[in-house]
Amino acid sequence: VRAARTEVEEEPDGPQFIALVDAKPFPNPFSERLDVEIELTAESEVLLNVFTLDGVLIKEQKIKLLKGKVPLDMSQVSDGVYLLQVIVNNKTSLLKIMKVQRG
Repeated sequence: VRAARTEVEEEPDGPQFIALVDAKPFPNPFSERLDVEIELTAESEVLLNVFTLDGVLIKEQKIKLLKGKVPLDMSQVSDGVYLLQVIVNNKTSLLKIMKVQRG
């Protein structure tokens, strides 16, 4: 799984935009809970969406942070491959995640 990386953007003679520095889902694959480690250049609202591969939104979580771990309860989701969308300051990163049953 590839982590999202974006450069900090600046306006000439203006304020600095908030940018996503890093987003790492772990463990991946997961069984019940997925943690998403997020690092931003400044505190901001982060929107996490989980979609099926055919585009159906199955989970949505909004949180304000600068750096930290966001837990997602995925216990009610079927085994399979999903897309995790991380949105910060109208910029989007997509990461592939996989749920597997642990036995």
